[in-house]
Amino acid sequence: MRLVRTSFRFSTSALLAAGVLSLLLTPAFAQTAPDPVLGSTKLAAGIPTGPSPDKNNQLYGLNIFYFNADNSLGKSVVDVPNIPVTAGLPNPTPAQILAARTAKAAAIVDAINKAKLNGVTATVDPNDPTQYTVSGVRQSIQTYKFPKPGTPGTYLGPSVIRTNRVTGETGNVNFNFNKNPGGGGGTGSSMYQGTMMSVDSNISLSSSGQDYSGFTSQVGFGFIDYTVPSSPINHFVNMPLSPGMSDSQILSLLSTQFNTAFSSSGYTTTFDPSTGWLSINQPLSPNFGLYTTDTDTVLDFQPNLIDVPEPASAFLLAAASSLLLLRRNRK
Repeated sequence: MRLVRTSFRFSTSALLAAGVLSLLLTPAFAQTAPDPVLGSTKLAAGIPTGPSPDKNNQLYGLNIFYFNADNSLGKSVVDVPNIPVTAGLPNPTPAQILAARTAKAAAIVDAINKAKLNGVTATVDPNDPTQYTVSGVRQSIQTYKFPKPGTPGTYLGPSVIRTNRVTGETGNVNFNFNKNPGGGGGTGSSMYQGTMMSVDSNISLSSSGQDYSGFTSQVGFGFIDYTVPSSPINHFVNMPLSPGMSDSQILSLLSTQFNTAFSSSGYTTTFDPSTGWLSINQPLSPNFGLYTTDTDTVLDFQPNLIDVPEPASAFLLAAASSLLLLRRNRK
């Protein structure tokens, strides 16, 4: 009997271990990103260098990703009027910057709420009128341009994405998606990889060197540490653009400037010309906001935040612990 019981314990453990390994090695597990979930996202409005609507009557727009009433995946474009250009350009005062960013955040919140998308609401942060939270949204599903073998071909991306180049902002900030529907940034968020990508990486374009008010355009990248909200710590670089610069040239120079400024603090970036992505190499905390500047009238750079999955080793350790506990309980 004792031999039979011992054999049973071993067989149960082996079956569980085989199940764990089967899950990890299943092609679907390796090739498919997780399903999007309901939550919220927090953003900070940048400094507009042009108005919405612009001189051609084009409106600033945002893609909003959410769930329809039947739980299918919904997506809508929300056009945003009433965004004024920042007064005092190219060298606005702090008061003019605050006024412009506040007006832009308020216009975005008003437009999202008027769109009446299923369960989606937007609110201005009562402690910082330049920041706003969009609740009742989901992550977008994005596709890697060149996925690595054995890794998912898709990933969960931002739930709010700018659609056009109408206003051209300095200093936009995106926080990672919050899986708690009540608010953006915080306990429902995970570590993430911060990137900026060229939307037109497959097209040979050159910078105009001008923003939407006719001044020298800029591009910038990095993050802001909001661990202590009253004393944020900046880790970003901005760079003026000359006419005729390519997107790859710009992102490569940004990477070099960021590394020169912050490698001593433990943060570095890498630019991959094959994908058009400039990435911060270290995972960022949910308390860090991804900073981007993009004011050129021709080139188009988008921020991108990708959840950093829990290490597989942690999953295996948890599974091994469960197996050990099972064996102890049977003794």
